[in-house]
Amino acid sequence: MKASLADLLSQISAQHGSPAKQAIAQGFAHGTMSLSLYTPRQGERQEARDQDAVFIIASGSAEIDLDCASMSVKMGDAVFARAGKEHRFSDMSEDFAAWVMLWGPTGGEAPAISPSVFAAIDA
Repeated sequence: MKASLADLLSQISAQHGSPAKQAIAQGFAHGTMSLSLYTPRQGERQEARDQDAVFIIASGSAEIDLDCASMSVKMGDAVFARAGKEHRFSDMSEDFAAWVMLWGPTGGEAPAISPSVFAAIDA
């Protein structure tokens, strides 16, 4: 399976015009995992997801409010959002786009049993 940033941006633009309003285009899926390209825009409603999510910033920059904290993100950064947790992108550059990978059961995965190689992630 392969997903191309350029192909998915073209798909979003064709479906929603340019510049696209909030849009998501799926690259691929397998089992509970899906990989999509997400292009939220200023003022668009963003909702918590039912599955755990990793956002990898593909282009541009933004602020993300996550678990009552705000942080700046830019191309190349990655952010983890637990299932059901409120998160919102704001102050996005016009070229902002993020890969979003969703996986696991509704409600998210349980924290790893300690000690775990994933202990730092689950903290």
